[in-house]
Amino acid sequence: MSSLIIGSIAAVCGVLLSFRLLDRLFPVKAVMSADTSFAELKSRYQRWTLRLAVLTLVVAVPLSSVFWFLLKGLASWHAGRLWAVEAALPPGVGAYWLVPAFLLGLAGGGVAAMWTAQRLLGGRYSEFLAYWSLSSGLNPARANVLAFQACSIICAGLIFIGLRAEL
Repeated sequence: MSSLIIGSIAAVCGVLLSFRLLDRLFPVKAVMSADTSFAELKSRYQRWTLRLAVLTLVVAVPLSSVFWFLLKGLASWHAGRLWAVEAALPPGVGAYWLVPAFLLGLAGGGVAAMWTAQRLLGGRYSEFLAYWSLSSGLNPARANVLAFQACSIICAGLIFIGLRAEL
């Protein structure tokens, strides 16, 4: 079985598992009560969206550096397994791993931000989702799941390409 088939199967399984996990972590219950207007929700939760964006980046940056070191180590290990002699890699090869590492960091930061919002807001989380849904025009939980899956698929492709390029 070729590595392309194995990678494709792993990516599909990863996407399906992440979809199930995120569905369980963030169930959609964005029902706005009849006595609350959009203006009231905006005054309560407009800052929360900004805070979540900042929290996502604050978590994503250190998480990206961890993923970068892990991916560089994976690439070195992979190259070492294939060559009996240590081959000197070009200086820019380590920079390639910044892109998938940052995408993985963003996905992790987004999950951390949504988890934090759910815990801090408690019962008001559904109101927050209703505001976010009305202000953005889409279902935020589904949009985040789609973004996390897209990041995962892109990262799987970049990792596959990067490991093949090490040959």
